[in-house]
Amino acid sequence: GGAGGPGGGGGASGASATSSPGGSLGAGISGGASGANTGGGGAAAGPSIFVAAGSVTILGSASSGEQATGGAGAAAGAADATAVFNFGGMVNGSAAQGPVPNAFAGGPVPAVPALGDVGLALFALGLVAAGLVSGRRRASPAA
Repeated sequence: GGAGGPGGGGGASGASATSSPGGSLGAGISGGASGANTGGGGAAAGPSIFVAAGSVTILGSASSGEQATGGAGAAAGAADATAVFNFGGMVNGSAAQGPVPNAFAGGPVPAVPALGDVGLALFALGLVAAGLVSGRRRASPAA
């Protein structure tokens, strides 16, 4: 059998006594190695958020009670119960791969700024100007 893909267990090798390694997610989290007739168990990580690619920004959130159990097999897969795991993206602006233990420390969600009196007056003036321009375009002289 062949080596496991990222986080996957190693493939069973049939009657041969050789073992295939499990695939790695990084940060020491890997699938289990295979045995002669049994594949390895898969890895488990990021029980709340697993970022494979792209980015995520976490604000005003919390997480608790996370659990992760590696898959069973000839050798069990490794597990990491840290709530957020970054495999190949960005978490809160960081590209560091592996468990992100402080991912939920972003604080409260920022308030949406209010326009205030001056902002509202400028917004209303913009709406009036847009209406005048639109009205002129519609009222074209007849030919």
